[in-house]
Amino acid sequence: MKKIVLDLSGAMTREDIHSRFAQRLSFPEWYGNNLDALYDCLTDIREDTCIGIYGMPSGEEMTAYWRRVFRTCEEAEEENPHLCFFYPPMAEDDDRKGSTE
Repeated sequence: MKKIVLDLSGAMTREDIHSRFAQRLSFPEWYGNNLDALYDCLTDIREDTCIGIYGMPSGEEMTAYWRRVFRTCEEAEEENPHLCFFYPPMAEDDDRKGSTE
């Protein structure tokens, strides 16, 4: 199994996020730097691959965009049996856990 660690700390723009994905996962040169292209490249992975993501982007706008990236990764993971992700829970997930315990 291929294991990849993706550090998103300090990502200040959407382009930063996509650049880091593209670099760490060796996406093709034609990668479109958007969520559709991310989904396409993730679902094209044919080797068992586990991706650990840490260092969430900061700032309200980037947090909102990260949630969209997160959903795209989840959808790709559901579609591609060769793919798995590990990442810290989103802040709202932490809040819900705290309220039920």
